Amino acid sequence: MAYSVKVFLDQRSQRKDGTYPKKHRITAYRRHTEIGLEYAVLLKYWDEDRKAIKTTCKTIPNIKRANIRIQERKTTAMNVLSDLEDSGDLPLMTIKEVKAAILAAKTARGKRFTPRSQKNQ
Repeated sequence: MAYSVKVFLDQRSQRKDGTYPKKHRITAYRRHTEIGLEYAVLLKYWDEDRKAIKTTCKTIPNIKRANIRIQERKTTAMNVLSDLEDSGDLPLMTIKEVKAAILAAKTARGKRFTPRSQKNQ
């Protein structure tokens, strides 16, 4: 396997409110890129061992859901990389093309929703 996806807290760029953005680092054949996530947390709320937001964090309303979404996106990225590897395309692609393929898969996943009228039934 010549690819990996890691979740990390990007401590290189602190935001004005003191939080750090969460990102995925995608590595494929010694080339890497990063994909930002919608979450940013204070360093004290980041569990480095579990690579997840601690349950004591008060800035994110639903910690469990946030951690599940982060893992779902990691799984999606791994599935895309696996499919590209199986088809033989991954070694031939640039890292920008790999990132675009992963982002396209996330967008397709993120557009699925249940209309409010069906939720109440």
